[in-house]
Amino acid sequence: MLFSQNAPRAVCILSATGAITNVTLRQMFGGTVTYEGLFDIVSLSGSFLPSDIGAPQGHLSVSLAGCDG
Repeated sequence: MLFSQNAPRAVCILSATGAITNVTLRQMFGGTVTYEGLFDIVSLSGSFLPSDIGAPQGHLSVSLAGCDG
């Protein structure tokens, strides 16, 4: 409860499943990686908090499975 008593805050938990083709992912420590083909989204989740200095702070994590697992 202390968290909510300090100041008004918002938290958004995202979740999804489905399919996607030709994926380009930005890696956490820089760079991108691209995968071509059809992939199942096993999970997509994340959270974001508002920031006092502009853009929200947060992250997304995705797990994909290709036709070969």
